[in-house]
Amino acid sequence: VPLGLSYDHIGPMATSVWDCAAMLNVMAGYHSSDRTTVQRPRVDFVEAVDHDLEGLRIGVIENESVLEASSEQMLAVLDDAITALKSLGMEVVSFHVPLYDELHDGAFLALQAEAFSWHRKQLQQRWLDYGRPTRLTIAKGALISAGDLVQIERVREIARGRLMEQLQKERVDVLVSPTTGYAATPFVGANREATSLSAMHTPPWNSTGFPALSVPMGFDQDGLPCGMQIVGKPFADDVVLRLGHHYQQITEWHTHTPPAHLTSID
Repeated sequence: VPLGLSYDHIGPMATSVWDCAAMLNVMAGYHSSDRTTVQRPRVDFVEAVDHDLEGLRIGVIENESVLEASSEQMLAVLDDAITALKSLGMEVVSFHVPLYDELHDGAFLALQAEAFSWHRKQLQQRWLDYGRPTRLTIAKGALISAGDLVQIERVREIARGRLMEQLQKERVDVLVSPTTGYAATPFVGANREATSLSAMHTPPWNSTGFPALSVPMGFDQDGLPCGMQIVGKPFADDVVLRLGHHYQQITEWHTHTPPAHLTSID
């Protein structure tokens, strides 16, 4: 079910990066009835994940808003993951994404508008079948004007261009950050601010359309899983998968699972 047709980030979910690569081999490709696909040379992603990482330069996203929206525990786990990446022989540098906040805010607003357009009839007929947070979020899309969407699209294009310029200038191939700012929140009594901040890290990549992968990178002090987000340049899905695969060759986080439930979280 689509949420926002121009923002949805489609991809496989699996227990390992290798499995994701195998699934993407089947999923990826052009289809004339899908306007979100393009005609490009076919890539064997399974073969690509085994290529070496020589010359790959990694940028760690250190925008202030990203750091502020991440818990100390999450950043500590990320530091350990970065140490592991360095052990693979790659150069790791700090990186600031231009217009990051604008990309984030624009993605949320445009996504709401597109979601409302798609789900309008269903919301009217089956309001209570949608979860309360979901239906209220989608309904807000009715308040976003055509002028707002035009301006969001302008910012989106400018931000894409500036980001590519920055990546080329600093010779950065791949970006990394926490996937979310906080580990899993309690089902009951969740901290709304933490839940909102936790979603700060992924919307910019829905906006730019850059390929992104999340891999397990450890657990916080409560035993809850933490993810590392790996972002590549346009159509560099093979590079993103390659880095994730090599990371999983030297770590075992993807083979671990958290407990089914925790008795209490202070």
